[in-house]
Amino acid sequence: MRLLNAMSLIQQRQHPQILLGDSNMNAVARLAVQEGNPFRMNDDGSISLWNFHNLLTESIKNSYIDTVLPKWTNATDLSIGLVNALNGNDSEGYSWFLN
Repeated sequence: MRLLNAMSLIQQRQHPQILLGDSNMNAVARLAVQEGNPFRMNDDGSISLWNFHNLLTESIKNSYIDTVLPKWTNATDLSIGLVNALNGNDSEGYSWFLN
């Protein structure tokens, strides 16, 4: 997801829009390995998409108030898009994030 923000605007338009910035992605990574976090990765490095979604929404809590709702909605769209991509029903291009 961090690569998406570094792409040109033309390249970014070929993929689903992600409103979460680098600070949000850093927070997700930090929370994913934080001891005591109920949504952290499993010991084998796996994570459920439910926990991933909770990490995304947790990372948004420190965002500016005027951007929280669009980012929460976008995090839900991202999670649903990833589920669809994993199930082979990717009409919106979310499989790019998994490849």
